[in-house]
Amino acid sequence: MTVWYPLEEKISNLEDVNSRLKVNHMELVSVTLDDTFPASVDLHQDTIDTINSTLPNLKSRLSSSGTVRKPDVAMILCDDAVNWPYIYQALFMGQLMHTGDEKWQFYRGYEHELPSEEDLATIKTIIIPGSGHAVYNEHKVSWISPLKAFIRRVMNECAHIRIIGGCFGEQITASAMGGKVEKMPYNAERPKCLGREQVQLSDEFYE
Repeated sequence: MTVWYPLEEKISNLEDVNSRLKVNHMELVSVTLDDTFPASVDLHQDTIDTINSTLPNLKSRLSSSGTVRKPDVAMILCDDAVNWPYIYQALFMGQLMHTGDEKWQFYRGYEHELPSEEDLATIKTIIIPGSGHAVYNEHKVSWISPLKAFIRRVMNECAHIRIIGGCFGEQITASAMGGKVEKMPYNAERPKCLGREQVQLSDEFYE
């Protein structure tokens, strides 16, 4: 599956991003659009017909006439590690684009940046991905407690919004809603479970 999406800034180290995505059989390709697009684009995984079919959705996610389109999907980034924001975008966006024309907005949760009241009015899905931090270390990480308070508010007051958490994201959501998250005791014999699950959103998810 190919997803075309406008980036707010150029990826500084695309090779590093793709080296991490390779294990999931994914790849990011950066393309600068000009007046000849898509005729000027030659990507082996897409035909011109495929690219043309995605153009309406691509254009619908771009701002026009100076008006910024409000987000439908919010991803709250929880790690400032270089290039990981792009990796999370690839992992989640490729699977969770539901209609194809959703506008995504990325927030730096690790800098206390969260969706505004105005954004919450249009957002339907909030995604909280992984992090190098631990939920149970919130006394050491200043932005974890505010994010938990935000999650509780969304869960209790924004019935139209669904939250999807992955790794750290599911742990902080559980903790915010009263669950207990603690460090797993070390056990050298315990098998590690690593991998990627294919997830597709249905209409029922938003009911």
